Amino acid sequence: MAEETIVGTSDADLVATTDADTHVKGKQGDDVIDGGSGNDVLEGNRGDDVIDGGSGDDLLFGGVGNDTLTGGEGDDTFAMRITHGGINTITDFEVGGDALQFLLDRKHFLLANDLTKNDNQEARVDDKLDSKVDRLDDRFLGESLGLDDDASGLEKADAFVVAAVENKLDISVDGDDLVLTFFADVGNGNKGTTINLTGLATDEHIARILNSGDDEATKKAAIVEMLTKGYLHGTSDDDVINGSEDDDVFISSDGHDHFHGGDGMDTAMFTGSVLEYNFQSYKGLRVIDTVDGRDGISELHDVEKVTFNDGTFVLKKGHNAYDKLVADDGVDTLLVGLHGSDDIYGGTGNDVLFGDNGVNFHYKGGDDYLDGGAGNDILIGGAGNDTLKGGEGEDTAVFSGSVFNYAFQTYQGIRVTDQIGKDGVDELFDIEYVTFDEGTYLLKRGHNAGDVMTAEDGVDTMLVGMHGDDTLTGGTGNDVLIGDNGANFTYNPGNDTLDGGAGNDIMIAGAGDDMIYADQKAPAHLAVNAESDIIDGGDGVDELTYNDTYLNADSLNVSVVDGNTFEVNTMDGDTVTSTDVVANVEILNGTRGDDVIDFSGLGHGMTYNDKWTGAGNDMVTGTDFNDTINLMHGDDTVYASGGQDYYNGGGGDDTLVFDAGTEIVVEVHGPAYKGEYKVSVVGSDDYTIVKDVEFIQVGDETESLEELLGDAA
Repeated sequence: MAEETIVGTSDADLVATTDADTHVKGKQGDDVIDGGSGNDVLEGNRGDDVIDGGSGDDLLFGGVGNDTLTGGEGDDTFAMRITHGGINTITDFEVGGDALQFLLDRKHFLLANDLTKNDNQEARVDDKLDSKVDRLDDRFLGESLGLDDDASGLEKADAFVVAAVENKLDISVDGDDLVLTFFADVGNGNKGTTINLTGLATDEHIARILNSGDDEATKKAAIVEMLTKGYLHGTSDDDVINGSEDDDVFISSDGHDHFHGGDGMDTAMFTGSVLEYNFQSYKGLRVIDTVDGRDGISELHDVEKVTFNDGTFVLKKGHNAYDKLVADDGVDTLLVGLHGSDDIYGGTGNDVLFGDNGVNFHYKGGDDYLDGGAGNDILIGGAGNDTLKGGEGEDTAVFSGSVFNYAFQTYQGIRVTDQIGKDGVDELFDIEYVTFDEGTYLLKRGHNAGDVMTAEDGVDTMLVGMHGDDTLTGGTGNDVLIGDNGANFTYNPGNDTLDGGAGNDIMIAGAGDDMIYADQKAPAHLAVNAESDIIDGGDGVDELTYNDTYLNADSLNVSVVDGNTFEVNTMDGDTVTSTDVVANVEILNGTRGDDVIDFSGLGHGMTYNDKWTGAGNDMVTGTDFNDTINLMHGDDTVYASGGQDYYNGGGGDDTLVFDAGTEIVVEVHGPAYKGEYKVSVVGSDDYTIVKDVEFIQVGDETESLEELLGDAA
């Protein structure tokens, strides 16, 4: 709040301020305004004004007219209209210290800088700005901003400016000057704005952007961010960027850049999550983006903070030896241990603790001890056998591979073993979430007994049953259900029941004879919420069940991926509503619809059970091993395969089909009351025991079973 306010007249005024923080409001004349040593707000408004901020951190607003603005000493902000702003000159803009602020008009200036006198005034100014944006939107941008009717004038004006910067701003060079022009294509007089930044084209940071190999849109975005926020941008080239004595912000790019912060509290900003980078000790700190084509490699020197999608963190790094790193309380901190066996302690902030070098980097991993302390922390042990203690708050342990590669044991906390070997064996204590390649999950674990666990609706959850006969039920999130202990762990297995619920789930039954429900046992589920799941039955004889209601998932279509895996498409007529990937499952229970089941190519025998109310016309092809196929009502067709199979047709007119040229023999099998018949393939050990099957088809020729039996007699 200014200590004093000076209001000019409609004439040309000469105003000189004192050492106090002064707000000067010029009017229509060509004013000359000189700021003092305070932090002043200096408005020229209408007329061709000359404004000098003097010393202090000043806010200068030229307004309408051809204005000349000089910030003077201090970090100054130049507030510039983008419509009806005239031809303006800023004489002493300094990158990294001064800032441009783009505005629609004076109403926008007042609201954006909190200069309205009271709530009533603010509401009135806001309403006027709202209506002005509506008038100018189609005229200047030629399109609707698409904001809600109840959006405030400030919100609409900000959105208008963002769109104008993207679509209606041209940046050019005139000698040593950098020239910004808004709405050069709008005719009928001076409706746009020109801003000449004296000598700025030769500034090392601006020149580096202008001369880079980036496209024009990328250059413009980098220059605007540099002018409005003071950020120092890298380019797609390999840049060396030197900061100032102030607090600098460096923006990474797709190149190999060197950021030298110098004095001040400097920050390097990166595009992705901290979990997508690794870190190496290289003079300063080398930060490598593991996602191609994004941030490249950045060398940090005298940089105190780093910003990722996850937040901004004070940076503390170790050496390639034993380190003890401790975060300060109340400060979000990134602690990077690098090589060696380190002790790393978080504080009360939301910290990120790397035991080694970050993601996908496993050279010389140490056995690290990570203690998050209070706060919501992220702990990454990396290679080696690590201890991860979350402490208070909601903490996340991050692993570098797929959940399918890990085993879980109850060991005071929970022991997580990487079966591939990258992450070693980690002990988790007070950890609420875990992250794998597939996603981040709320962690719930059982005991070495029979557990009943249910995931929370709307929360991606990992349920780990451990030993014993467990019942695990997913919620509406994308859940991971592990019946026993995970990958390659078969000690003391249980006979588990896994029900994925809604969501795209991963179900790993483990050893034992398990029951797996692909979506949900509630009958209406599959029709409403069919999702794509990943299912691994593990060892034992495992059973997979689907449910239907004829609403939008009325049947199954099954095909083999490889010798151990098949896909199950849930169908609504000819439309696929979900696709499940299934491995190590021996029993599949179908639907009441027209299921198409093809197990040919699978490396083990299968049992397929039609739904007991099933009246669909199913088509089933078995494996080359011993299969059992139980169908119900409907006119079903089974295509004979290798092995010694059993086929119960149930009700309806059912058919067993052989390839053309196959020689078969039909005979009664067992006691007559069973109604079973043996259909053997001459010259092989293959046969099918059939019950309630009415027809046998060889090639294009079809005969009833009774006729074939009569011929045999």
